[in-house]
Amino acid sequence: MNVVWITCDEMKASALGVYGNGSVSAPVSERLAAEGVLFEKQFVQVPKCIPSRPSMLTGRYAHVDGLRTMSTGNFRNNGWMTLGENAQSLIHWLKQDGYKVDTFGLTGHWIRPEAVDALLDRVPGADGSASMQPPIFEEEPPEIMQRAYFSGRVVPDYDREQFRDTLSVSKAIDFMERHRQDSFFALVDISQPHPPYIEWPEFADDIPLDSVNVPACCPLEEAPAVEQALRSTYDVEGLSDDQRRRIVRAYWSQCRFADHLAGRVIDAIERLGLSEETLVIYNSDHGDFAGEHNCYEKWDTSLYDCITQVPLIMRLPGTLPAGRRISALTEQVDIAPTVMELLGKEVPPSVQGKSLLPLINDPDSPHKDAVFSQGGVEPAATRKPGLDYEVQLDLSPYWNKQRTLIEYPDALVRAHMVRTEHYKLVYRLAGDHEFYDLRNDPSELENLYNREEFCNEVAKLEKRLLRFFVENQSQDPVIDELWA
Repeated sequence: MNVVWITCDEMKASALGVYGNGSVSAPVSERLAAEGVLFEKQFVQVPKCIPSRPSMLTGRYAHVDGLRTMSTGNFRNNGWMTLGENAQSLIHWLKQDGYKVDTFGLTGHWIRPEAVDALLDRVPGADGSASMQPPIFEEEPPEIMQRAYFSGRVVPDYDREQFRDTLSVSKAIDFMERHRQDSFFALVDISQPHPPYIEWPEFADDIPLDSVNVPACCPLEEAPAVEQALRSTYDVEGLSDDQRRRIVRAYWSQCRFADHLAGRVIDAIERLGLSEETLVIYNSDHGDFAGEHNCYEKWDTSLYDCITQVPLIMRLPGTLPAGRRISALTEQVDIAPTVMELLGKEVPPSVQGKSLLPLINDPDSPHKDAVFSQGGVEPAATRKPGLDYEVQLDLSPYWNKQRTLIEYPDALVRAHMVRTEHYKLVYRLAGDHEFYDLRNDPSELENLYNREEFCNEVAKLEKRLLRFFVENQSQDPVIDELWA
């Protein structure tokens, strides 16, 4: 059996029609949901590209492996907080079993550069970067929209076949064609809808601007400290409603473009006659503000649902039921053990996630009473930010993100979330904890942490969070025989 895992970058569940967004038609996600299993309440363990992705492959909570940000220094050294040559993960396990394995797109977000040759059956130029042509835009947006990561509308004659993601998908299809007689694992990374927000005309123009709801936010002075820091640094309170709508629509157009590219992979699987022997996984590494809370992109310690809840759909015709929706709380660390079980392989003892197969077979079976997410770093690390970030990376739109760290270091100090069906607690090492009643406030606009009537519920979730950390410590090395 083959595995094709398609991961979009920064796609939140609420951006797709199949998750209830009536303005966004994303046909491939809808098709996969009709032919497979959709998980309605899937949550990430870290709201950051790295280390969220390695954690998905290991099936372990990120803190267990020390994964908490992108690198230990600047991005040009080898200090990536990603998987090394000997890391226990799906790539390692399947490679040992004789699978042909490769990744396409942002390989460096999954594994360390020096581990590529050992772990992957590399296709030359798999990321497509050598021949890619960046988009060209019709206009330069107002400065305030640029501060919100909006780049503008792509010119109509831009050749999307030369876009990075299109080239990466083509390389993935080449890999599947080359190994159609083998067992293969293809990890296809699509960088859309990651900011900067790009308005793709063919995916935006059929969404009338006045049909886009302006995302809700609370008054700046009533927002939690981390949100206040972001909104103050980016200085986007003056965005007009139409400007905010246009940013949202651009983000949706990127989601639809990513969905379109995923469709090319699905079509190739079917053209090669591999549908019934290929498990397809379609998900995202984390979500995106896209204007919610009047914030943009994401932030490591912002643990709202718009950042932590993502799509997850699995399809395997003849094995997984078609059209099934699972409403239970599930997590990204649950994917790896599910894959191993579907392949008929033993789940390694290092895995902390829980297979989704019992839920798939019986949606009413128990799974988890809560899900967990975490972000941020130790306080000492926030006191030594990279001050030449903009120069080193040539990513000027992201300078405000680094400036937030410099001016509000406590905003990046460790935070941990526990979420049940009805309540959410965010516990921050720097203080200013958050508690939300999700039944009455699904947009998470009213922080009830200090409200007396919720003190018992807060105490329950604090105790549940403590239990989580006691339960989920390192299990490496594995204890085979215990002597007291």
